[in-house]
Amino acid sequence: MNQNLTLQIGNIKDFSSVFDDMQQQFPSEELKTFEEFIALLKKNDYNFYNILDQGEKVGYFLYYFDKENNTNW
Repeated sequence: MNQNLTLQIGNIKDFSSVFDDMQQQFPSEELKTFEEFIALLKKNDYNFYNILDQGEKVGYFLYYFDKENNTNW
């Protein structure tokens, strides 16, 4: 794997593939619903990024900002 990974801001239209993967990786009781994630993404409470290796998507991460406590998760 290339040591020069890049980040690309995820497009909300492409979140369904991320959510599909999350359903495979995490127990359902630990996940919000797809609709809840979309609502949070639209409010900018969540952001997601694709991790690219030479332009190929190799991963993703979600970034949550708690506005009330000015905290990142």
